[in-house]
Amino acid sequence: IATVTGTATGGSYRDEGTATQRLQKGATYCYYVETTGTYNADKLPSNLINKSQQQCIAVRNIPCAPVLTLTRPNCDSLASRLFELPATPVSGAVYTNQLRWTLGTTPADCSRAIQFYNIYYAPNSQDSLRFLVRVPGSQTSYAHRDLRQEAGCYAVQAVDSSGTVSARSNVECKDDCQLFLLPNIFTPNGDGKNDTFRPKVFTPLRRTHFTVFNRWGVKIYESSADPLINWPGGGSRTEGSGAPSVVEGMYYYQAEVEFADVNNSKRTYKGWVQITR
Repeated sequence: IATVTGTATGGSYRDEGTATQRLQKGATYCYYVETTGTYNADKLPSNLINKSQQQCIAVRNIPCAPVLTLTRPNCDSLASRLFELPATPVSGAVYTNQLRWTLGTTPADCSRAIQFYNIYYAPNSQDSLRFLVRVPGSQTSYAHRDLRQEAGCYAVQAVDSSGTVSARSNVECKDDCQLFLLPNIFTPNGDGKNDTFRPKVFTPLRRTHFTVFNRWGVKIYESSADPLINWPGGGSRTEGSGAPSVVEGMYYYQAEVEFADVNNSKRTYKGWVQITR
């Protein structure tokens, strides 16, 4: 059916049929390879012909490529209700990403008989997708649970009973919202309740540079040691914890926050806090 140039170790050919004789799905086609060549030996004839074994294969429909959707948070809505949101646990929130997909219509005449789906995941848009999990072909949704961040990218691939794979779906990504809320009062009295100043609501953080000033604008505390701040009400200018406690009253702060997203987003928050013992 064709003549191709080979090498001493092999060759390749792709049979796509012809304009007048197209390959028929479901039909079985058998092939063998006939090579022509010579050895560099005087006593052997030239143009030696050698035939390979015969190999047969059936033409199968390629599975339809899935179309993926990923549920995204409404960050603007969450930010507008920041004071109503429940407190974030000290260990950070635990997230679940919801994936849903349908079978598309490409390529033309693709198969919808799916045995299972492969789901791929990357923590962010700059990382490569890696195999995450396999789910049955009857399943068209998946909940990726117990995540320490919402950010992530996903793709889905369909596989039929013969192991033939579809093209991967569209890649869908989502980012963490940038939420950060500090209270305006805390009580560092050693009773184990509300003893440190830390954010009430937050999304994943990488770093927080926190500075406190008294009512006369004098800096009394500065630290970058803890993304969650956890200021115990001490008056040290350094990150040490052995300084005496400041007196009750109102203090002013500045928190320069770096979020743990792919862009290393930064925001500065300024406000006041009342210390009561």
